[in-house]
Amino acid sequence: MPDWAWGVAAMLATMIGTGLARRYALQNQLLDQPGERRNHTVATPRGGGIAMLLVLLVAIAALALMHPQDAATLGLMGLSLLLVGGVGWWDDHRPLSVRLRLSAHALAALCLLLAGLLQGWPLWVSVIGALAALALINIWNFMDGIDGIAASQAVVVALAIAACVSGAWAPFAFTLAGTALGFLYWNFPKARIFMGDVGSGVLGVAMAWAWADLTAQDWKLGLGMLFPLGPFLVDAGLTLGMRVLRGERWWQAHSSHSYQLMARRLGVHYVVTVGYLVLAIIGVGVAWLVADRDVKSVFMLLALLAWYTALVIIWRLMRTPAMDAANRSKE
Repeated sequence: MPDWAWGVAAMLATMIGTGLARRYALQNQLLDQPGERRNHTVATPRGGGIAMLLVLLVAIAALALMHPQDAATLGLMGLSLLLVGGVGWWDDHRPLSVRLRLSAHALAALCLLLAGLLQGWPLWVSVIGALAALALINIWNFMDGIDGIAASQAVVVALAIAACVSGAWAPFAFTLAGTALGFLYWNFPKARIFMGDVGSGVLGVAMAWAWADLTAQDWKLGLGMLFPLGPFLVDAGLTLGMRVLRGERWWQAHSSHSYQLMARRLGVHYVVTVGYLVLAIIGVGVAWLVADRDVKSVFMLLALLAWYTALVIIWRLMRTPAMDAANRSKE
C-alpha cells in the first residue's frame, strides 16, 4: 500500500485506541488535577499516549516483516520506544525516580546508536542521533503542557520527514504523523485526555529515530529539520537554561515556558497552539527553500541563525507581559 496509507491507518487506530485509553483512565481515576503548576482548570484523564505507542509498535513489527534487511534496526527502534513508553506509562500511574527514568532514556538512546552502527550511518550521525533522542524525549515532555501543542508539532515534523526519507522510514514517518493526528482528535481544541509521559516520550524518541535516518540519507535535509523543530527547541532550551542559571530544580514540574505564560495570559490554549503550529509550518517552508543540494552550506547555516534569532525574539516578547505583571505584583 502507498506510504501515506500507513498514516491514515495509524490515525484511525489511534483515534479508537485513545478512546479506549480514556475509558480506562476514567475507570481507574488516572486524572491530572488542576493546580498551580498546571494549565488546565478541570480534572482530565491522562495516559492517552499508550495508544500511540501500541500503534507504532505494530507498524514497526509489520515493517520488519516487509523489510527483513532492516529487521535488526527496526527491532532496536521498537525496543527504544518500549523502554521510553514503558517508564512513561508507569510514571503516569505511579511517579518514578528521575534516575530510573533517565536510565531508561539512556538505554533508548543507546539503541539508536547501535542501530546507526549496524546501518552503516556515519559515526557522527549515530552519536548526534543518540543525543537527539535524549533531548527530544525531554523536550516533548517539557512542551506537552497545553491542549494540542505536542501532538500538532509532531504532525508537522513527521510529515516533513516523511516527504524526504526512503525505504521503511517513509511509512514509519507517515505512521508517526498519523498517530499524533489521531490523538489530536481527543486533545484539541479542548483536551478530553492528555497523552501523559508515555505519549510525549514516545513522540520524542520516535522523531529522533526518523531524524537520524534522514540525516544519514542527506545531512542537509537533516539540518533543514531544525527549522520546524525550532519553536520547541527554543522555548524548551531557553526556559531550561534560565531555570538552571537560577539554581532551580529543572527536572521538577513547572509552568514557566513561554507557551504556558502566554496561554495563561490569553486564557485559552488553542490560540497559542495554533501560533506554534504556524511557526513550525513556516519552518518547513524555509527548510524547503534552503535545504536544496545546490545551496551552499554557509547560506544554510546563516538562514538557521536568522531563524533562531527570530524565534528567540518571539520567545522573549511572549514573556515580557508576564514578567511585567510579576514585577508589578512585588511593588
